[in-house]
Amino acid sequence: MSTVTQLEAAVKTIFGRADALGRQTRFVQRARAGKFTGRSFAATLVLGLLQPGDVSLSTLAHFATHLGVQVSPQAIDERCGEAAAHFLQELLNVAFSQVVAADPVAIPLLRRFREVIVEDSSTFALPPQLQEEWEGCGGSGPLAAFKVQVRQDLLSGGFTGLAMQSGRTPDSRSALKEQRRGARSVRIADLGYFDTAQFQQETEAGEYFLTRYKAGNVQLFSVEGERLDVLALLRQHAGQASYQAEVLVSATRRVPARLLAIPVPEEVAVKRQAAAIRKAQKHSRQVNPQLLELAGWTLLLTNIPVEEVSLEEALVLYRLRWQIELLFKLWKHYERAATSRSQHPWHMLCDLYAKLLGCLIVHWVMIVGCWQIPSRSMVKAAQAIRTQAVLLAKALGGKLSLRWVLREITQGLVGCRMNTRTTAPNAYQLMQPEPPPFSGGARVLATSVLT
Repeated sequence: MSTVTQLEAAVKTIFGRADALGRQTRFVQRARAGKFTGRSFAATLVLGLLQPGDVSLSTLAHFATHLGVQVSPQAIDERCGEAAAHFLQELLNVAFSQVVAADPVAIPLLRRFREVIVEDSSTFALPPQLQEEWEGCGGSGPLAAFKVQVRQDLLSGGFTGLAMQSGRTPDSRSALKEQRRGARSVRIADLGYFDTAQFQQETEAGEYFLTRYKAGNVQLFSVEGERLDVLALLRQHAGQASYQAEVLVSATRRVPARLLAIPVPEEVAVKRQAAAIRKAQKHSRQVNPQLLELAGWTLLLTNIPVEEVSLEEALVLYRLRWQIELLFKLWKHYERAATSRSQHPWHMLCDLYAKLLGCLIVHWVMIVGCWQIPSRSMVKAAQAIRTQAVLLAKALGGKLSLRWVLREITQGLVGCRMNTRTTAPNAYQLMQPEPPPFSGGARVLATSVLT
């Protein structure tokens, strides 16, 4: 199956299920000519809100005509209630089950592995009236919120795992936690996902992990079983460009791994120390002086054998974790997924679900059109796709061929590329076949990874 055909099938599955889900959720109770069906309502909100700019109800009402529906702005507002939100949530779950992936990107470092997974979550705050629907983060956070857990394969661009959870659920209890990936796949995640039990399961399954070391919380041991004083060990190697050692992680599990230590510039260490002090003050506790000293190092743990990935390459790989942060920035800042013109809680939730659905469709179109290009620009590609929302609506309304529209849009994305940078290289530049020298440039690279 070609990638365009795969993309077409996914889009058709989502909107093809809409009428049945509309009836199941009682959003649509009877069909009337010229009025919204589950399919036309979903397409109006999802594709209509994709359009550039601040989309009004009047704009949505006009957009609905491309789907054969004559409706007033007030009617759209009235339809965006609790039943509509539950309908769109079910449709979003259908989208989460679809798999669209491009041919692997032509970067040798990534193609050594079956998959290179970056994992993270993004939280969306909601009005407090929706607390029973989605419990919030607690503390000083919003009373109502949900988070989207995401696993993305940087080889194909596709999402290998998507799930929604309440904002209160910690990342360590991600709904994707038990999802197996397969041997020779790499998972890169931040400290919120640090779990030695999961590391052990991954190691036994032949899967790889790459993470920061959770200093002060997790014990390390030598391969002979002696407990290591990490700080004392690093003091012995002060002044070196980098250091690595074979270790066992956790007193109870003894997971074999490599400890990778890279010194950072003084200004970076000072920033980290200030952040640690602020965090301690926020929780009314004294900061651990050892953590302040460890701030002068970037410390990583991985079970990828040294024969497959050098220390320098592991650091480049870990920098790729920020690709998922850029994805969330694209969703929230450029595609405005977390915003709504309405002040009504259920309408706001409808807009959020619809915009997330739109973000998924844009991502699928983008990876089919330009993921194979290492220098692709996600922002430029997303902007180009959003301008074609009307064409997609006409295709779903039966006025154009959906496959033709998708082919036209994807073929127009090949020019969406980033400019080459010399002082702060883009991620794709760091993954060229010959990585930059690690002696003189090591400190600059370490700065960009964990500041």
